Amino acid sequence: GAFATMLSWWTRSCEGVAKMFGSEFFTHEAVFGNMKAAHDVQKILLPLASFVLALYITMKLAWFNGVIDKAWGIQGKIGDIALLLGASTAPPDDRGVVAAKFRMYRYLNLAHFFLYQAIGVDYNEISLE
Repeated sequence: GAFATMLSWWTRSCEGVAKMFGSEFFTHEAVFGNMKAAHDVQKILLPLASFVLALYITMKLAWFNGVIDKAWGIQGKIGDIALLLGASTAPPDDRGVVAAKFRMYRYLNLAHFFLYQAIGVDYNEISLE
């Protein structure tokens, strides 16, 4: 807003400013010539800036997809460990076996949490104490 207001004032007052300073830099033709040159530069740079922004977004999305792939891979391995532990313990109705399964369930959840704590900003403040 302020920049547009300044440009509007400058285009309306350029002749008066040129007379006040006695400079040809502020004449109507010079001001509009500079604005046209700035417009031409902006017209050239806009597609370039858009292209660079698209490359940056693609790079960040590829990084995010890599993090997601690693997280899903570890989540799958944790599930495999849970299935192996659940299937290998017998008898399932023994209180000691149930307590051991529950302890392992808690440790696997803790390992899963630590996976996300390494990459999650909100989880950095949580400690083990």
